[in-house]
Amino acid sequence: MADREPEFSDRESFEQWLADKPIEWAQALAARSALRVLPLVGRFLDLSAEQFSTEKKLELTLAVFRAGFISWAASKDPANNMTNAAAAATRAGFGASAAAYAVASARAADAAAASAYAASAAAEARSSGATSARAADAASGAASVAAVYVWQSVSGDSSWLMNHQDGNAPASQVRLLMAQPLWLADVRGYTNYKANIPPWVRKPLDRMADDPTLAEAGFGHWIAWYRKIIPHRRDGKPESHFGEELDISIATQPDEWWNRDPTEVNADIARWLDERQEEPLARQEPTVRQFILDFLKARGVPTRIEDIADAFDAVGFKVIPKTMRGELSRLASSGRISRLERGLYEHASQATPTAATPPPLPSQSPGLRFALVERLIKFVHGDSPGKAGDDLVRVRDQLPLLRTLAGKLLRSLERSEVPRESLIEALTDYRDLVAREVDDVSINQLYALSIIFRNELHEVQNPEPGANIHSLSGSELATANSLMDINDVFLLGTVEGRSLFEDAETSDLLPGEGSSYRALELKLLDRLAEHGSVMDAADLELLRKAVLAGGKGPRPDRSGPLAISSFRNAVVVVAGTAVLGGIGYGVYLAPLAAAIISFAAGVIGTQGMRNSKAGEALSKKLTELVDRSTVDFLSDNEELLRQIAGERKHYRWLHSLLDWAATNRKNSGD
Repeated sequence: MADREPEFSDRESFEQWLADKPIEWAQALAARSALRVLPLVGRFLDLSAEQFSTEKKLELTLAVFRAGFISWAASKDPANNMTNAAAAATRAGFGASAAAYAVASARAADAAAASAYAASAAAEARSSGATSARAADAASGAASVAAVYVWQSVSGDSSWLMNHQDGNAPASQVRLLMAQPLWLADVRGYTNYKANIPPWVRKPLDRMADDPTLAEAGFGHWIAWYRKIIPHRRDGKPESHFGEELDISIATQPDEWWNRDPTEVNADIARWLDERQEEPLARQEPTVRQFILDFLKARGVPTRIEDIADAFDAVGFKVIPKTMRGELSRLASSGRISRLERGLYEHASQATPTAATPPPLPSQSPGLRFALVERLIKFVHGDSPGKAGDDLVRVRDQLPLLRTLAGKLLRSLERSEVPRESLIEALTDYRDLVAREVDDVSINQLYALSIIFRNELHEVQNPEPGANIHSLSGSELATANSLMDINDVFLLGTVEGRSLFEDAETSDLLPGEGSSYRALELKLLDRLAEHGSVMDAADLELLRKAVLAGGKGPRPDRSGPLAISSFRNAVVVVAGTAVLGGIGYGVYLAPLAAAIISFAAGVIGTQGMRNSKAGEALSKKLTELVDRSTVDFLSDNEELLRQIAGERKHYRWLHSLLDWAATNRKNSGD
């Protein structure tokens, strides 16, 4: 009888399943489990120098990358014997884990342990089942509340192996598995992200990539390696940053080489990469990139991609179309050629002068999100239950309970003679949302409204001394607590709900960070209300409530990030809309059309925001999209926006955008 599709939720069930499976399977599954949580070791970077020295941070980072890389290389190329290298990497990985545990960085320690167990599995010549199960278990520990993602991915990989046997040898099967994306299911949480990694991995990975100490020590190549095995795009395939030959060379370096100063190790790797990239030039072989540059410069006019391909054929230069398109994209990104429109390029030396491309808008963060809809900035619903990964049975069962409890509590509060207007208002908003059909319940709105209600409830139950507020009765409080408990169960049954909870837990925004800026934020909201034609009034009021709730209530770790992220999301769209409209009204010099379209996508919305009608809106003229008053709002409030941005790292983009607006503003009196 054929095996059932595996489904694991703990170490014991996984280990039992592995008992009669090929050792190569166990090794590959361990490697992929560890790699998924590898960036979580970056959490120790926030520790002070007194808690963890810079030298220790660099050593720990290299040890974990070493263990993860060698376990990956061993499964990717099983024919190469890496047993000794893996055994040495195991010792280094467990040493890193112990060091992290010593400074109470438990999730970093678990991530390091997962890599160590994966390397240990690669070093075992016989059964790796128990060790592989420990690797997956450590990975789930590192993921904490997101452990379900880890076990779902382990189950998915196991199913993949079972469905791709077809007489293939185990080594061939794992080679094919290692050529698949690190996460087989879509775990992005938000469809505007390209790389398929969950938010709780994305943040620490970005933290490592932005860390100046790691950059100075040469860890950029390790970050690039990790990003390429994710890979960069949801529909992409993993590839090696180093190349197969260098993969083997790095993985099999002796223990003495790895145990040096991490800066020296990374310098060797960087030098080997440079030498590998210089080899074609040393042999006088033509490169695709140089051919494109020489051809466009000699031609001197805008040239279609078909003509560039014909030029390669005319001289007998065999080039894969995908390679040529990739080089064109990279050259355009670097500014050496210009992409005038889809499939049309010219050399930078012949480019028609235009305004610089506006700096890109950042992706909107988890929380309340906004988009330009029918000339107004409006709240746009996040995903409703029903996307891949949602537990529809759970949410359909829980929604009627939410309606019943919210209605019961609201009726009781409304009958009471004790005034509790704010609490009743918050509960009414919540009740109205859960009264909808399940397909129309916006998860990010439900998350926000539940936080606002919790805060109002907390204030009623914990009044300030002298406040004329009466607590709820025992039965009312029991109903309210049951409502919020089931609310959390409902949210955790959806991918977006889990992402919101995970984002709050892993957020590098401190719950109280927004408090010192609260007056400035409320001042901007007041000015938006005064303008009237910039943002929808009802949605502006929802945003105000989220901002006022920030850092308060029983869960400031949730209300704080929600307030900061939601306000920032609104600023992203307000500032972006103003720049877009300014280009249309002739206030700013216009960049290339392709740049305008790309920038507009960050303002009008993405496929994940179903109410934004992005495709339809992009076909309209800019002046039909944006009200002129929004353009004026940006210039009228530049000083306030810069005060809000301050030195906050998640607002650096705003300074850049305001600088662009100042530089490219026409001297027309506007």
